[in-house]
Amino acid sequence: MNEKILAYVKQNHAATIELLKKLAAIPAPSGKEDKRAAFIYEWYREQGIPAHMLRVDTAKNVIYEWNPAGMDKFIVFAAHMDVIFPDEEPFAVTEKDGRLYAPGVGDDTANLVNLLLSAKYVTEHADEWQTNQLPYGILFVANSCEEGLGNLYGTKLLFKQYEGKIKEFISFDVYLDTLVEKAVGSCRYQVKVQTVGGHSYIDFDETIRNKSAISVLCDLITEIGAIPIPTQAKTTYNIGKIEGGVSVNTIAEEASMLVEFRSEDGECLEYMNREFDCILHRHRSESAPKIGIGKKILGIRPCNKGVEKAALYEMTMRHKRILESYTGQAVEPAPSSTDANIPLSLGITANTIGTVSGAGLHTRGEWIEIASMIPGQCVAIESVTYYLSAFLV
Repeated sequence: MNEKILAYVKQNHAATIELLKKLAAIPAPSGKEDKRAAFIYEWYREQGIPAHMLRVDTAKNVIYEWNPAGMDKFIVFAAHMDVIFPDEEPFAVTEKDGRLYAPGVGDDTANLVNLLLSAKYVTEHADEWQTNQLPYGILFVANSCEEGLGNLYGTKLLFKQYEGKIKEFISFDVYLDTLVEKAVGSCRYQVKVQTVGGHSYIDFDETIRNKSAISVLCDLITEIGAIPIPTQAKTTYNIGKIEGGVSVNTIAEEASMLVEFRSEDGECLEYMNREFDCILHRHRSESAPKIGIGKKILGIRPCNKGVEKAALYEMTMRHKRILESYTGQAVEPAPSSTDANIPLSLGITANTIGTVSGAGLHTRGEWIEIASMIPGQCVAIESVTYYLSAFLV
């Protein structure tokens, strides 16, 4: 535990919570983070950060490039701006019994605030390090499009913009017991069935199953459920939403479903996709000519690929020590789907760690423990400042 960092965080705690309340009220659906991005940019400017070190890119990522030595390699610290909810009007933020309630307050607004305060700390204490000797600059990134069908677009664009320049990546996301070193990959699709349809009585005959889009969809769902699940890594499937039909007395001419496959292992994910494609191909070839079965890709999240094991282990154990030193609780790595999926799929060392305590994830009753912002912010700052001392040449 770093006593100097702890003292700084406690001194700024009231201002931290005020910032959190303001930011948590700002709506930020995936792809529509404009208001939060503008707020964060102006907040940085109010802290005295020069405009030439700040930018908002086309994905609406807010990037603070802290690079006093002018290096062309970077360590990235990120937290996502978007929340799972589609609201475009301000959220109600409520404080009660030591908790702060708001949709998305823990996922990921509190972590985002801790990212901002980490950037503020580094900026204010820059003279403590030999910044002219640092081998890497630091990118503080308030990124877009982490949730749902945002499909990690903000992080994907970041890695295109800084291709070959990012050495390591750490994202702040969810709770203080979170430590992610392995990406859970996913493939998400919409499947749409179109048939001739008809009147439920007049057009009913022995070929009803071929006329009803809903019946065809049910057959597809049944066969997806019969796919043998791989056992070498946790692998899942889900039918998340179904739609279709017009009325109780209409043979449905259109129906659709949302399908998701997830796995920690890329080969398992590929296997599920192959089996899925075989099912669709078989139904297309066996169905009546007037039946159409279409598949649309909604999002792909990759798994780990080519990451140096020793470097990843060192980073993970370091974050484990930092988390445990401020929480007093054992923290164990667990796979998840986060912004770190992108660097991990590119062979770049990455972790996701949480910096707040709370509950109600992805519900409108989500809350965080206000007091947990103190140890959480210490975790965030110490994670960043490690690179300002350990990597001096």
